[in-house]
Amino acid sequence: MDRNRVHHHCTETYTDEFGNVYTAEYWIDEYGNPYLRD
Repeated sequence: MDRNRVHHHCTETYTDEFGNVYTAEYWIDEYGNPYLRD
C-alpha cells in the first residue's frame, strides 16, 4: 500500500492592530508540521 504524501493547503486571514487585513498561506506536511512555500 502506497503512503501518499498528503500536504494540506491552508489560508488564514487576520487583521493587525492598524486594521490592515492580511492573508497567510501555508501548507501542512504529512507529519503535521506547518511550512511556508515560496
